[in-house]
Formats: sequence, structure tokens, C-alpha cells
Amino acid sequence: MEEILRAEGWREDDIRSAIDAGSVGIPKRGRGGDLERGRQEPEEIFERLMDSRFGAAPTLARNESKTLIESMAELGLEFEPAPGEHQREGIDQVNDLLYYDPEKPIGPANKPRLLVLETCKNVIWALENWTGLDGPHGACKDFIDLLRYMALNPPVYFPPEALVCRGGGAY
Repeated sequence: MEEILRAEGWREDDIRSAIDAGSVGIPKRGRGGDLERGRQEPEEIFERLMDSRFGAAPTLARNESKTLIESMAELGLEFEPAPGEHQREGIDQVNDLLYYDPEKPIGPANKPRLLVLETCKNVIWALENWTGLDGPHGACKDFIDLLRYMALNPPVYFPPEALVCRGGGAY
């Protein structure tokens, strides 16, 4: 949880206070942990995803059955379950996004639709090395899962004005 809050721009003292209180509540934005990584503003969070199988698996805590998604919600961190389709379907979607015809020149009609920034070394390594032969707990499968989630639930840009409440109308 601490790393999530740090990545979202919380100050160290606010993280400690929230954890000690047992709830993160409404984020107290600050210019904390990410400035040394070059970010000028804290990350604005629109949606958080969690692996649907792991996050929805009930565990016994304090004599009651709860999922990790429910436990995080109690702390004030809301997560949506990531798309739970079969692994093969997500991999096929990623492959479709990466496809282009190497025999033809790169152009608007022939280019991959998934581009990976060269500084994303772990994602690049995973794409070059993951075979799936090591099963669901493979060494670099986490990065493949992230790409699968993105392919199955493509990101959508919402301009800031789209998220503003407007009056008017009736029910």
C-alpha cells in the first residue's frame, strides 16, 4: 500500500499517518516521493485495476471472509477487478496490437498499434523473452499480464472538462 500511495504523490508523513489510522481516506496530494523521478506533479488516479483472480479470492481475516479488493476499499483505495478473460485471449489481443508486415514499409496502414517506450526495460525484456512455458507463475508474466489488461480494457482519454458535473435536465 505504501508504494501505491508514494506513486500517487503522497508525502511520507501523510503515508505514515494514514497507515497508522488504518484508512487512507481522501488523498492528501503533496509534492513528495515522485519528484526525484522527474515527475513535477503527483499522479492523478482515475481508475486502479487489480488482478481479478487474486483480488477477488476470499481470505479469512479477523474471523471474516474478505477479498483483497474489499480490504483495500476499507482503507480508501478503490480497485476494479482487471478483465478476467482467458490468458490466450489477452495474448492474442496484444499480438494483434504489435502486428505489422515487416515486408512492407512502415506507414499509417502498416505499423504496430502498441508502442513501448524504450525506457520500459522490463516490459521490453518480457516481450522478448516470455514464452508461457513456465506456467502462471513465470518470471516475467506480470508485465505480460499488464499488457493483457490494457489490451482487453483499452485506455480511454477523458479530458478534464468531461469529468465536471453539470446541472440541468430532469429525471
